[in-house]
Amino acid sequence: MTTTILAATPTLAGEAISALWIAIPIAVLFGVAEYLHHVRHVEVEYTRKLTHLGSGLIVLAMPWALGTHWTVLALCSGFAIVLVASRPLGLLPSIHAIGRRTQGAQFYPVAVYGTFILADGDPFLFVAPMLVMALSDTGAAVVGKRYGILRYRVVEDYRSLGGSLTFFVLTFTVVLVGLGLHGHPHLPSVLVIALITGLVSTAVEGISVEGADNILVPYATWVVLHATIAVDRDGLGVW
Repeated sequence: MTTTILAATPTLAGEAISALWIAIPIAVLFGVAEYLHHVRHVEVEYTRKLTHLGSGLIVLAMPWALGTHWTVLALCSGFAIVLVASRPLGLLPSIHAIGRRTQGAQFYPVAVYGTFILADGDPFLFVAPMLVMALSDTGAAVVGKRYGILRYRVVEDYRSLGGSLTFFVLTFTVVLVGLGLHGHPHLPSVLVIALITGLVSTAVEGISVEGADNILVPYATWVVLHATIAVDRDGLGVW
């Protein structure tokens, strides 16, 4: 019994240190966003997207840094508590002080943990959906705000043609490069998978309201990749 505990201690200690290497950069990122908002008077839309993109890039290390989903659950639960509790208390205005109804910040940790579970140890099936959520969504928001071209209404939210096109291009690129690095052997299939993923994820993002895209987009991306990555060209034709 004692031997087992002693043997597990280094592993637990290493896991805790790895978790800190993820938690501390995210906490620092929140601090930078608060500084930019309070001192530099940067708009909340931009500080919010900074934390959205930065956190998404930081959590990409999880499949390699963390050995168990329990650590991911602990990290995501901790940040979920911070994000949920800070809103009614008026804290973290660089994230919450936005002029529209959204639960996107609170959904974010749920998306990270859920995608980690769904990926089931496959780094690509975790990294690709996280990159789509972080990179494509941020790019679409920034481009849509400046070069929306054509705006359309979805319930109480608005989307734009420029933003949706940006989301599609970034998602297509993420999946295309990711499949190449993942070692997918067939170029025609890679192009079709990237096209399907881009179309489905863009459609899902386009109809998501009140921040639901932070959950629906990574899950939709995972569903498409999980269903198509091992399918032959005839199967992709059905898609």
